[in-house]
Amino acid sequence: LLRIACTVLRKSGSSKGAPPAPPLSSDVMAQLLPIVREVSSVLDPEALLPTIARQLKRIVDYKFLDIFLPQPDGTLQAAFVEGISLEAVSRLKIRPGEGIVGSAAVLKEPVLVPDVRKDPRYIPVTPGVVSELAIPLLHRDRLIGVLNVEGTAETDFTPDAIAALRVLAGHLAGAIENATP
Repeated sequence: LLRIACTVLRKSGSSKGAPPAPPLSSDVMAQLLPIVREVSSVLDPEALLPTIARQLKRIVDYKFLDIFLPQPDGTLQAAFVEGISLEAVSRLKIRPGEGIVGSAAVLKEPVLVPDVRKDPRYIPVTPGVVSELAIPLLHRDRLIGVLNVEGTAETDFTPDAIAALRVLAGHLAGAIENATP
């Protein structure tokens, strides 16, 4: 299943905001299977998002992580955060196309910003953020959410980490969809 997803990613070409997905190394592929297994086995919605965050830490050493979910009014709101308190972002409602997260949601493509200080879309919420990677979580071409990871250096997101997160995004979307009533 992961090999099929990787092949599809390689054939899909480059995205509008992130570099094209490089071929995954066998080491990265070996890391993905237990992550997919772990995330897929969690059916409790309260436990799922923390499990996703914990598993993703094995792939990318992010400083901050947000998982935004669509709301009935069409905005995206943080359902889970790590690295800061949920209260710090709980009132933030991102409209489609707004900020880096909203851009990823509209484009349905990952958006990588190595230096947020140079990107006018950046919505400053967390001090110390330098880089940001927003990946839409799509299930059957429907937006389930946006995974947003932020780092404190321009080089926080390696090509292997980006490729792995892109492959995992579909699995995460499916897990969230299955765990949501």
